[in-house]
Amino acid sequence: MRNLWLFALFVVSPSHAVSDDWFMATPLQSTYHALANHQPQLAWQELILALNNQTIATPHWASVKHAIIEQTQCGQQLLSDVVPNAALIKVSIQKKTNVMQQGYQFKLSMEGAELPSQVELLGPDNGLLISQSQVTSYAPYIELESPELLFAPQDGVYRLTLDKQHYWLVLTMPFGSTWLQSASPNGGYPLALESPTALTNCPPTSLAWQWFDDQFQLIKQQDMVAISNTQQLLDKPSSSPSSVKWLSTLIKTVEYQGAIKVEYVQRLTLPNQAQ
Repeated sequence: MRNLWLFALFVVSPSHAVSDDWFMATPLQSTYHALANHQPQLAWQELILALNNQTIATPHWASVKHAIIEQTQCGQQLLSDVVPNAALIKVSIQKKTNVMQQGYQFKLSMEGAELPSQVELLGPDNGLLISQSQVTSYAPYIELESPELLFAPQDGVYRLTLDKQHYWLVLTMPFGSTWLQSASPNGGYPLALESPTALTNCPPTSLAWQWFDDQFQLIKQQDMVAISNTQQLLDKPSSSPSSVKWLSTLIKTVEYQGAIKVEYVQRLTLPNQAQ
């Protein structure tokens, strides 16, 4: 608590240089010190180092991570090793819920002039989530998926490897709360939306609808639309394409970690005829 109070005090007092002595000797001492001295890039490096070397409960470091993201234009000013050939890289973590089950999945997409030949994503416990070799290097776009996971992914440092280059991602999974659920006694519509407000300097929380047939083939997809009210009731769209069986609602928040875009998504899928 003392660390958080001092951190808040000096973040709003830019004229002060802060000594390590101001902060208790914890694994995050150097992270607090760098951030309080307005060195978010150094704070990011210290945070990754601390999380790689120690087991630290998420509540002790999540707020610091968010502060670093906010102070670096949603993380876009965080420096990282150069992404090969300016490829656009996106990591998406989804919580997927339907009438029968709930699961989680990582998706990695890349587009650029030349893509890596080998891709690997490891979790904080070094568990292999995505692995792909002999990626078609001349393809303009590829998307890789993890198997569906039964349990929510861990918070912590993930390692993305593209050929021989490593990128460290600090992920805080927002899956402890449910952003979308039925507000109807019969399990249909309207939906109750309770999603987080986007971090300062980050894109707003956004929403989209997707329509699927009985084989779960995508029929129609709406572009993501920014929403200002993150707590509201959602009625399903007034019109649907023919042959629709399933209707999905997606809520997304976004941050960046250097050149890598990170998306946190919750998806709820219900029968289209649900009322």
